[in-house]
Amino acid sequence: MQSSAAFVGRTAALAMLRQAWTDAAAARPRVVCLTGPAGMGKTTLAARFVAEHAGERLCWIGVDEDATPRPLALLARLVDDLDPDSTDAVADGVDEFEAGAALLDALGAQSRPRAVVVDDLQWADAASLTALRFALRRLEAEPVLVILSLRSDAPTFPDDAMRRFLAEPRIGVCALDGLS
Repeated sequence: MQSSAAFVGRTAALAMLRQAWTDAAAARPRVVCLTGPAGMGKTTLAARFVAEHAGERLCWIGVDEDATPRPLALLARLVDDLDPDSTDAVADGVDEFEAGAALLDALGAQSRPRAVVVDDLQWADAASLTALRFALRRLEAEPVLVILSLRSDAPTFPDDAMRRFLAEPRIGVCALDGLS
């Protein structure tokens, strides 16, 4: 995700991501959620940050609003990207908690700091959201920064479970508004 376009503003948001990356590199995993209405620059901000800091240590998954994914589609993609040798760790018939455990294993297998970006989380299937929350709540010493982006104006998202998750003290939430 190289970005050569001019980038202005978002100094505080970039500082938050930089600190989260520093923490992750010291085996203090971090989760940061970028929220805001459509068009506020969540994806651009994440792309700028990872281009400057994560380089090849990046797993970027974009969730497509037009796709009707099978249950756990997002988790299967994440685990496959993080650990290509996992040989179908999130196969059909696996429940949300087994899928979440597979993601946690894949994140724990990383020896170098890694950035994981899930862009447009509001379009993810419900089973993937459950598994993702399960895994992210159990991060302890993995050298990982997880950046979630989601539209604050999505009609049915976040649900109550995701709202409670995002309200946890260990989750950094960065609400983006329009630039002045």
